[in-house]
Order: sequence, then C-alpha cells, then structure tokens
Amino acid sequence: MIAVTSKKIFFRLGSGLLVLFILVQGRAILVPMVVALLLSMILHPVACRIEGWGIARLWSLILTFLATTLLVLGIIFLFSTQIGALTGDLDGFLDKLSKTANSLVDMINKNSPLQLELRFSDLVNEEWLLQSGAPIISDTISITGTVFSGLILVTIYSFLILLYRRGIFQSLVSFMASKNRESFSRLLVEIKSIGQKYILGIGTLILLLAFLYSLTLWMFGLDYPLLFGLLAASLAIVPYVGTTLGAAIPVIFAYYSHDSIWYAVGIMLTFMAIQFVEGNLLTPKIVGGAMNLNALASIFALFLGYFIWGISGMILFLPLMAIFKIICEHVEVLNPLGALLSEDIK
Repeated sequence: MIAVTSKKIFFRLGSGLLVLFILVQGRAILVPMVVALLLSMILHPVACRIEGWGIARLWSLILTFLATTLLVLGIIFLFSTQIGALTGDLDGFLDKLSKTANSLVDMINKNSPLQLELRFSDLVNEEWLLQSGAPIISDTISITGTVFSGLILVTIYSFLILLYRRGIFQSLVSFMASKNRESFSRLLVEIKSIGQKYILGIGTLILLLAFLYSLTLWMFGLDYPLLFGLLAASLAIVPYVGTTLGAAIPVIFAYYSHDSIWYAVGIMLTFMAIQFVEGNLLTPKIVGGAMNLNALASIFALFLGYFIWGISGMILFLPLMAIFKIICEHVEVLNPLGALLSEDIK
C-alpha cells in the first residue's frame, strides 16, 4: 500500500496552485522577463565575441543591440512595400470571401430539408457569433497595442541581464548550500545551453522553411511570395497549430487571387510535403536534440501556456518545459517527472 500523508498532499497541491496563481497574475512582468532571458541567451555569444576584441562590456553590448536593431529594421523595411501592396488588395479579397460565404449559405438553404432560410448577414450579426469571436478580437487588439512597449521592456531587461550576468550567476549559486554549488552551477550552464540550442534551432528552421515556402509560392506565381513564405514559416514557432495556420493563409489567398481551385490545391499539397519533411526530419534534427520532449509533454505545454499566458505562452512554454525537464533530471526527487517528460519514454 502506498502511504502518503494528507499533509503532504495538501502542501503539494497548495504549492502548485500558488505557482499557477503567480504565473497568471504576474503575466505582465513574467512574459517580458522570460523573453528577455531567451534573447540574452542568443546575444550572449555575440557579446562575448565582441568583448574578445578588447572592447569593454558596456560598449560591446551597445554594439550588439545596435546591430540587432538594424537587422530587425532591415527585415521590416524589406517587407514593408509588400505589406502596403497587400493591404491595397485586401478589399477585393474580402469581397470574394463574402461572395463565397453567401454562396455557401444559399446552397445550405436549397439542400437543407429543414427549410432554414439563412442569410449570411444575419449570421454575422448573431449575438452568439459575436460573443465567440470577441475573445479573439480582444486578444489581437491587446497584442497589437502592447507590442512596442513590450519590445522596449524586453530590450532593457536583456541589456541589463547581459551587463550583470556574472553577478547574477554568482548570486544564484550563493543561495545554495556549499556542497550543492558545483552541481547547481552545472545546471545553470546546461539551462543556458538548452535555451541557446532551442532558439538557434528554431531560427534555422524558420529560415529554411521560409526559403522553401517562398520558392513554392514563387513557382506557382502567387503574389507576395516572400511575405507569405516568411509568415507561414514564422508561425511554425507554435507547435502543431502554427504549421496548419501558416499553410492555410497562402492557400486561401491563392484560391481567391487566381479564381481557380487548382492553384490552391497545388500549393496545399506542396506545403503538406514540406511539412511532412519538416516534422519527420528537419525539426527532430535541428530542434529535437535541444528539446528532447515527448509529444504528450509538448502538447500539454502548448495548451497550458495558452491557458496561462495566451498566445505568448504557446510560444514560451515549450522551451520552459524543456528547461523544467532539465531541472527534474538534476533534482533526485523530481527524476520520475523528468523521465515522464522525456522523449525516451516508452
């Protein structure tokens, strides 16, 4: 018989609920901090390389962040013209989408034995539809309205983390007992390594997918192939859901811009082939080594992240789950949980 005291059960449940409460209520502080930690892991090797040239740490960080800012602005400028041109074509695209929806409603009215006599305009204005769509619209507006302030906050956090990285590391280690400091130091180094491998792997995967998607759309003659290719590849950062949504956007646009289903079918089949190769070959080789999470743990992290932090959580909780697995492997009492999350579980 398994003997577990009620005191331990309530203590563990209370601890879990407290952590969940802190994650939910501290979202505004924790999300930028986690993004800043991941960003600092990427920029750390660059800053160290510049410091190796004999440049002081402060100036090396200034040069690092300046180069990163110029790179991001260059990417935005590269696609700004395509975004402007696409905005001008949206009116016609939305008109065609509305006509298709009306045709679908008419077909349902003619073939339904219930004689519903539905109208598309009535469906759009139904209270239940507005209520179901309100959270999505609210999330979109919230993300758009806070993105710039969030970027500034993340930049400040990342800069300060890199500036005081040695002091932060030593302070964290000093909290541990003397006999555990060496193993804890190795744990922190391994966590940093996992974060760097994951982010660099995701970046490599996005660039490779962007090239394949853009080449596919260019071969099919779709307008704005670079824009749609990069958009579809960037959504791959959200596991399972992002690849499907990333493929759906250019497929729908191809159908309405060419007035032929065969363009959309061809693009869809090609994207499915690319995603098959990506899921079975590219992701395991490029990203899988850093994550080493099984599918159940990945899906759980995806939905738990969305429940706690929304769309940001869907992106951030996957590397956080991988880091948590590393912690479980270094803490003896958590070893079974680490084995449960591992990809080697059978």
